[in-house]
Amino acid sequence: MLIGIGLGPGNPDLLTLAAVKALKESKTVYVPGKMAAELVAPYAEAEILDFPMIQDEAELSKLWQNNARIVVDEAKEGIVSFAVIGDPNFFSTFSHLRKTIKENHPDIDIITIPGVSSITAQAARTNISIEGSFIVSDGSPIRTKIVLKTKTPEKTKKELIKEGFDEFIYAERLFMENEKVTRDIPQKGDYFSLLVARHSKSISLSRPRGKLYIVGIGPGATEHLTRRAENALLESEYIIGNGTYLDQITEIIKNSKIIRSGMGGEIERAKKAVELGRDHVVSIISGGDANVYGMAGLVLEVAEKAGSIDIEVIPGVTALSTAASLLGAPIVSDFAVISLSDLLTPIKIIESRLNSAAEADFAIAIYNPKSRNRAQNFGTAIEIIQKYRGKDIPVGIVKNATREGETVIATTLGRIMEYNDLIDMSTIVLIGNSESRLWDNRIITPRGYQRKYDY
Repeated sequence: MLIGIGLGPGNPDLLTLAAVKALKESKTVYVPGKMAAELVAPYAEAEILDFPMIQDEAELSKLWQNNARIVVDEAKEGIVSFAVIGDPNFFSTFSHLRKTIKENHPDIDIITIPGVSSITAQAARTNISIEGSFIVSDGSPIRTKIVLKTKTPEKTKKELIKEGFDEFIYAERLFMENEKVTRDIPQKGDYFSLLVARHSKSISLSRPRGKLYIVGIGPGATEHLTRRAENALLESEYIIGNGTYLDQITEIIKNSKIIRSGMGGEIERAKKAVELGRDHVVSIISGGDANVYGMAGLVLEVAEKAGSIDIEVIPGVTALSTAASLLGAPIVSDFAVISLSDLLTPIKIIESRLNSAAEADFAIAIYNPKSRNRAQNFGTAIEIIQKYRGKDIPVGIVKNATREGETVIATTLGRIMEYNDLIDMSTIVLIGNSESRLWDNRIITPRGYQRKYDY
């Protein structure tokens, strides 16, 4: 995470408590110059990034890219701050840095802590009270207009549209209890409110209230998590998932609030994740990869109906990759992945896909071979494949991969139904093709796990 911190006009006494807290908690603090470094010094040792005043646009672009890369590398590992004189959102070096990072590293979360700006500092020093509208300009075209105390925001919006503004955000009671930030402009507004209008289509809420991660956690064992997945889980206030997978990552998620559900509760899980993700940092976990028979599709569908929410999908190691690794069965030719328990797909279509894959001599990975509603389909699937393949074609059965109760069996197509009672929803079945050789049976068996080869 990257935090843009406003240090105020230069007097140490005008730093906010929030700024001091963030400086103390940051893993690394960057500043654009010596003056900012001196203000930061009582709370953190700052690293100065060079931002020379040059006109060459190509060189400037390289400079911003390089500095952004330095900050991003640190921000991936923890909380990093970039502290600037004044406010980070007004005519600030941080604004340029944030834009560069957003364009090239959209996975980095960025928030800002406001500081006393030069605009308000001058009012205090010049004894000029600002009691009406005023303009602050650096000479560039005016793209943003902020209307304070918008008691009739809908009416004000209509007037601003006539001036050419086309993007609007309404906010009231900022940083107070009952804070509200929305693009849906109401008819009536609060005394402590403002309406932001812009000519640009690129407007965004700079302070999202929540974040929803859809995390592919791999096959189950903690060591197969990606670092990005681990960081998301550690950051999350709430973690939602199936109990079986939650039990595998207890050490990582021990400081989060856990919401458990059993198999089959996917819709409820998705709705709860979207609901909480508006105002909290939430992770909903998915075994394997979130996009391959995982939770991503369902959660994104629920989120689309519910409206705007900040979502990131984090990929994971797939069940197919794990099974192939445990079996010592590299897939080196065309393959098909088919789920037998997809209740949204008619049986006849699934059978047609099996026929096509078997006839085309594809290696076949069967996900979710049995469910309560379609348990009998597995036997039918094997019969279809056997029409096109010899009985000696190698088959791998992997159940509870990398988890307690892991079972790995290398057998043949002619003998697979001997293990019918073992196969369930936590199993993946790999069926070879004419190019498949007998799969390696010299893999070391992890302690406490079962492994069987019956060639």
